[in-house]
Amino acid sequence: MEGDGQNKDLVSEELANQENLETEKQTEEQTEEQTKEQTEEETEEQKEQSSPSPSVSEDLPIFEPPFPFPPKVVTTPFVPPEWDPSMPPPKEKCGTLTAVIRYWATQDPNRPAIVFRSPSLKGRTMLSFSDLYQYSRRYAKVLKDHGIRRGEAVVVMVPNSPERAIVDCGIMFLCGIVVNGVCEMPGDEVSDLVSVMQRSRAVALLMDIDYYKGRWTKLKTYIQLLDYNGQATSCQMPHLRLFLRIRRRRPIGTPEPQPQDPCAIITTTGAAGHHRLVLHSHRNIVAFSRVMVPRTTSTTQGFFLNSPFGSAIGHIGLSLYTGMKRVVMDARAGTPMDMAEFVCLALWEEQCTSAVIPPYLILQVAKKFVQTETAQKIMFIGVTGEKVNLPTIEAALNIGHVAVVSLVTAELFLTTLWMVTKAKEFRDCCVGAPIPSVQVRIVNDIGVPVPNGIKGNVEIRTPLIFRGYAHDLEATDACFTKDGYFKTNDLGWLMGDMLFVEGRRHDIITRGSLSFYPAWLEAAIEKCPGVVQAIVVGIPHEKLHQEICACVLTSNKDLTMTTIREFVENNFFKSPRPRFYLHFDKFPENQSDKANRDELALIAMRRLQ
Repeated sequence: MEGDGQNKDLVSEELANQENLETEKQTEEQTEEQTKEQTEEETEEQKEQSSPSPSVSEDLPIFEPPFPFPPKVVTTPFVPPEWDPSMPPPKEKCGTLTAVIRYWATQDPNRPAIVFRSPSLKGRTMLSFSDLYQYSRRYAKVLKDHGIRRGEAVVVMVPNSPERAIVDCGIMFLCGIVVNGVCEMPGDEVSDLVSVMQRSRAVALLMDIDYYKGRWTKLKTYIQLLDYNGQATSCQMPHLRLFLRIRRRRPIGTPEPQPQDPCAIITTTGAAGHHRLVLHSHRNIVAFSRVMVPRTTSTTQGFFLNSPFGSAIGHIGLSLYTGMKRVVMDARAGTPMDMAEFVCLALWEEQCTSAVIPPYLILQVAKKFVQTETAQKIMFIGVTGEKVNLPTIEAALNIGHVAVVSLVTAELFLTTLWMVTKAKEFRDCCVGAPIPSVQVRIVNDIGVPVPNGIKGNVEIRTPLIFRGYAHDLEATDACFTKDGYFKTNDLGWLMGDMLFVEGRRHDIITRGSLSFYPAWLEAAIEKCPGVVQAIVVGIPHEKLHQEICACVLTSNKDLTMTTIREFVENNFFKSPRPRFYLHFDKFPENQSDKANRDELALIAMRRLQ
């Protein structure tokens, strides 16, 4: 017995020594890792300080500064219990969108990646990460067989649908660049699409000709098909050599993309007179998704985001990183008669805990929530698009516990953030404070910074910088200052850390000798009870250059334009005032869910003729 006791003591002592040795070893390894990380950070800082001003080249139009993973997110007092910040895949394994898809397809194959809900067919189509991985690689093989190579641009003109998701990811698996071809064009015009093909130097066009029948009728006059395999040529699109529709074949090996590789060209809304082609890398989109999309360990909870896959706010890669199920409308089935009801059913039936909804639709969805006794609030409701006002925030807080206001651009993605939990906290035109690693300044017309509270031009510097406008070095150089700030073309001001954006510089209206931005006038009109949203546009005038027209959405059908005019004239004496007031049931939108001011002005002009 004594011998057994002594043996036990010796074993216990030996185990304790082993534990101490393992603890010391772990401590040494942690110390070495920390020292290595500090050395790497110092090296990167020294490189950054010693490197010359960012230059632009033909292949890499703009600089790629090292991006700190992960960027810190502005905290909010409301934290859902389901969140698990340590859940996302390790960054060393998932530096590209294709690696993210492969990771989830391996770790959790049946995890829902995207859910497409059909408004007319009353059905849903679910793509798991395994489906997305397998089908995307098959389509990458199709493109490879047709001669598409690494770094080549492919224009995709397919609406939000399972096919669009597979095609976009298939191009990225081939290390190609996805160019959004769903441009804002009136009627069946194709001039903008031809322009995008020319300026992006796209070698292939993939189009859903059943969905875009009218545009295909016009577009095929520009394209000469050489054979039944899709080989094509065009005088107007000199780089085009392939026209394809979706096909499926066996998957084989494809090249492995790198984080710095370009993977997408996002088209802007065309407010500058034409669609600019914004080039982004895998690194940018993966980093943006870390900040934007909520993380959850649940495979049933959803994230509703119906913006087009080719837009900045709706890019297909945003929800893939976190593995959260994204819910969108299947665009092939057409637009539902009651969009608000469709959104509500999608939120409830797909167990969505967060959503991004354009402002005009938030008020309609909020009414459905209020009228439905069993409706439960979601966690987060993102408010994007046109300028946000107090009624929109009040409606958003009827849908979710937290209204998330932010500034998102095609070039910079997410730059500011504001978590609003009480409507009385909100201030018109405020888009929140810059997220960590983002710097915002306001400058005058000669580029000199101005004090807080003074209006000027908004300039932003961030590591999530885009790689430039594709094949347009002149435009890329022109949009940056010498110290790396991006000129947003927005008019705004700072109050403390909070950024206020009044509008775009090109929104300016000139009536006679007076030039002004319409934001303050729109805010005055929206104070009239029953007015949901007002957009003031300039209508061509022979003598005054432009006349002022107010386009109005109302929640009360009995509210007349005469009543709104009288309200504005009796309560706001500041000149100028709108000469015309027009009622709209809905504003035309661009791909970023913003009201299309140019098209709205054209519609107003036709109605006033």
